[in-house]
Amino acid sequence: MSPRARMRVAIVGGGKLASAAAAMLGRNADLTAWARSMDARARLQREGVVVVDAPRDAVRDADVVFVAVPAPAFAEVVDAFADVTRGDQILLHGTRGVAAGFALPHAVVRARCCIKKTAAIGGPLYLDDAAAGRPLSAAVASRFDEVFALVRALTAGTPLRIHATRDVVGVEVAGALSNVGHLAAGLAEGAGLGETDQGLLAVRALVEAGLIGAELGADRATFHGLAGLGDLIPRRITSSRRHRELGAAIAAGATRADVHALEGAVTAAEAAVLAERHGLPLPLVVAVDAIVHGGAPARATLDRVLSSDLGLRAA
Repeated sequence: MSPRARMRVAIVGGGKLASAAAAMLGRNADLTAWARSMDARARLQREGVVVVDAPRDAVRDADVVFVAVPAPAFAEVVDAFADVTRGDQILLHGTRGVAAGFALPHAVVRARCCIKKTAAIGGPLYLDDAAAGRPLSAAVASRFDEVFALVRALTAGTPLRIHATRDVVGVEVAGALSNVGHLAAGLAEGAGLGETDQGLLAVRALVEAGLIGAELGADRATFHGLAGLGDLIPRRITSSRRHRELGAAIAAGATRADVHALEGAVTAAEAAVLAERHGLPLPLVVAVDAIVHGGAPARATLDRVLSSDLGLRAA
């Protein structure tokens, strides 16, 4: 990366995460952004960001690429700028989900473009806190020390607190499974289950995230920290609220055409296949997939999960 007084950052995406990134990174970098919707483009322009017509136009001259799109769109967006990427660029993302074959975001990047230095942003990212200037904590996972130094430089003087880890797989799995947990909580609420049962399902989601992570080489400790337990704190932040509301609607009998584009629903389906392939005991993942995609009755299906052994053993 060539030395400059200010780095050049491309923001790819137009939701709340993209807006929060623009607000924080604009202090120490020059920003160029692309967003799919015209409303998002107009909002970013009002925030002083240079907005372009295609992802590749944002990424071409950037030092850092920040991808802030939902998991189902992640691979498509990377493909849209892949031909202009360079080996000296760094890619950050806040995507919480997986692609086909339970492909994690960092693996999608490495398979589709020449950027090798990536970082996953995880943890309980309450973006309304960021908008109000209140402290925000994030787990930043990368295998490169250069990435940690760069993120700290980009966020210097902002309310963001960085907690560095090398466990990229663990942070990405935790983020993806947290959405399954919030979707399960919504299903439970809609099915008339109480807060105790909803809390138990959150614990189950954390246990199953740890099992998947261990199978894929993650550090179990990640799931007990900011990226795991911290992401399942029952706060109605933007992503969890969307998953909980959709889950409650499905459990109440509503038909939702948009369920197939929701990160937690996609992750549950891919994780159910992974569970069968690797022989992993993931009753919650399988139950959520059966309810959301198979039309199984929410109350009876979740009751069976609540009756199953959590698999916790004393040390």
